[in-house]
Amino acid sequence: MIGIVVATHGTLAAGFENALNLIMGQIENSKFLGLNEGNNIDNFGQAIYQSVVQLDEGQGVLVFTDLQGATPFNQAVSKLRSLKPTQFEIITGVNLPMLVEAINERLLGKDLQFIKNAAMKVGQTGINDLTTLLDQKS
Repeated sequence: MIGIVVATHGTLAAGFENALNLIMGQIENSKFLGLNEGNNIDNFGQAIYQSVVQLDEGQGVLVFTDLQGATPFNQAVSKLRSLKPTQFEIITGVNLPMLVEAINERLLGKDLQFIKNAAMKVGQTGINDLTTLLDQKS
């Protein structure tokens, strides 16, 4: 099973975990990590690394971060460099629709690249303006 790691600032990752558990039930083979004020950044990076290694069952791990260029993203990139590129993929700009999609595709047995691409597509297309949607239906 593809592993899923969500690494964000503050309690955002925990909020995603809570929402996913409500929508989909307990999420297996996943870690939700939050970087809080006063946390040691290197320790946070090590937690990301250890989570990826722990969750990799041979099919890889998909790592979601909140902001490109910010600490969770930078630590994921920095700490995961020593792993084979096929062991993990990193997506930044995580949102709830993309996590739901990744978990659904994982349940269907899709591979890491397919799940990554599907999650990115849903993450982008899940952002809509209600007024525009209503105008299209008129």
